[in-house]
Amino acid sequence: METVQIRAELFREMNPMLDSKEMLQKMLLYVRTLFAEQKAGQKQEQINHLNHAFSEFKQMQEGTIEGIAAEDLLNEL
Repeated sequence: METVQIRAELFREMNPMLDSKEMLQKMLLYVRTLFAEQKAGQKQEQINHLNHAFSEFKQMQEGTIEGIAAEDLLNEL
């Protein structure tokens, strides 16, 4: 289903609820919860990437893996 179609369906489903203060408050709380979960997931993903990078750096210092020269890395790009 296309984004435009999903958006239209969402608005059709929400339309009857827009006249109810109680329903609006519940929808607002739910949307805020969704955004908080998304933000937390993004932060955790960034933390995982950093942990992986530090782990690789530690392995390079220990000599268990070999690093890539910056010039070689730039040439690959």
